[in-house]
Amino acid sequence: MTVMPTSVPDELCFESIKSGIDTLLDGAKMVLNSSEFYGHNPLTANLKLLARFFDKYPTHADKVFLSVKGGFNWPNLRPDTSPEFLRRSVENINAALHGTKRLDLFECARVDHDYEIEDTMRELVKLIKEGKFDHIGMSECKAEAIKRAHVVSAIYPVALVEIEVSPWVYRKEGRDVIRTCKELGISIAAYSPLGQGMLTGKITKFDDLESFDYCRRFKRF
Repeated sequence: MTVMPTSVPDELCFESIKSGIDTLLDGAKMVLNSSEFYGHNPLTANLKLLARFFDKYPTHADKVFLSVKGGFNWPNLRPDTSPEFLRRSVENINAALHGTKRLDLFECARVDHDYEIEDTMRELVKLIKEGKFDHIGMSECKAEAIKRAHVVSAIYPVALVEIEVSPWVYRKEGRDVIRTCKELGISIAAYSPLGQGMLTGKITKFDDLESFDYCRRFKRF
């Protein structure tokens, strides 16, 4: 909704979100997955869109489980899970939401190999105890990293793992992640079942991608 240079009008976005919420069974919640960097000028455009939605439909906030990725230095295109950057990332997300919706789950967008995953988990637990958010997730990670992170805190274990699940990537590494999550009782947020569009049949050459399409950075294209 907000990753293109020209964003989709709020009315259409709101209609799409609301239609999903309105079909929920009693007691169920809809998972919305956002990011600190899903937007153009500002990077937090997607979060600001959600804030406008919950401003207009405040009673819907309790019907949504909001997962947001952060801990990623977008200008440098690399993860940063230093304590200072993690705190700044979480606070930036909450500022963009400006109190309209609780941050249910925060997930680091990538594993930062400059910091031990156990240390990253401990920093996130500190932020939970400060009331910044409620649950911890991981994204684009291997099974071994999930196992190491999950055992750091029995009270605040890994609640969700976000990975691509498609025929394009369904190899041993991906299957190991799925198997590990099943064993540990971790939910999976599976995205891009059509391989970032590669399996739609509409992309036959590199120039079929728009100049602003982030898929141009992926080796598969």
